[in-house]
Amino acid sequence: MDPRTAGGLPTLLESTLLTMRPANHERMRHDLHTLAARLPDELDDPLGQLMALGEHVGAAFTTSRLDADPTAAELDPERALIDRHGDPLLVAALLAAVGQRRGWKVAVIGSTRRALVGHTLCGPPLVISVTDQGRIVDAHDYAGEGDLFWRCPHEIAYALRARS
Repeated sequence: MDPRTAGGLPTLLESTLLTMRPANHERMRHDLHTLAARLPDELDDPLGQLMALGEHVGAAFTTSRLDADPTAAELDPERALIDRHGDPLLVAALLAAVGQRRGWKVAVIGSTRRALVGHTLCGPPLVISVTDQGRIVDAHDYAGEGDLFWRCPHEIAYALRARS
């Protein structure tokens, strides 16, 4: 495990999530670390990492509908970690932050209608669907919904703020 992401220096995504709203940063870091501890240590295969992230962390979360108006709690990273429920884009960002804590190269992929988590080394079509509690899906199934793009932490923060 990379000491820079294993509870030490946060990744850019984690830092962005920590500063989105007033929050107890130590609690959030602890929760992210606890979720990261659910992931296996010796896993180098990108698809295996994606599957483990979906199964061990993604399955613990539920989401609201992406097309519904989210409540303030569903857009609050700290509240989403406590309740294990939130806006799909926020849950995707939290899952990616957990994987990045393990040094895994995962990131959010999204469109205006969908929030997913992919591995940058194997990329789509296989991605984690946060609305299906961490199940691995084929992104080609969403081709009719518009283009999917890798989302940087700043784009995620902007999109979540725009939803509030």
